[in-house]
Amino acid sequence: MRYARFRYRHTRFISLAQINQALTACVEAINNRRHTRFGVFRRERFESIERATLEPLPRSLRFDFEPPFRSHPNKSLISMR
Repeated sequence: MRYARFRYRHTRFISLAQINQALTACVEAINNRRHTRFGVFRRERFESIERATLEPLPRSLRFDFEPPFRSHPNKSLISMR
């Protein structure tokens, strides 16, 4: 998130599609960089190690919880607790 915030700090987005496109570009740039701790590219590490451990998602995902915040008309968040 820091990378995206820094990279697009002077950009004004008009639509959600533009934001998604910018975030996709950031994710691709981050995944295609060499990881300093592991010495491999992040995408290579995911493909070789982590993808094998993934399991399929359940058929139905239900989110039966109430969010702890709600949006105020002035765009701030209000705690519900």
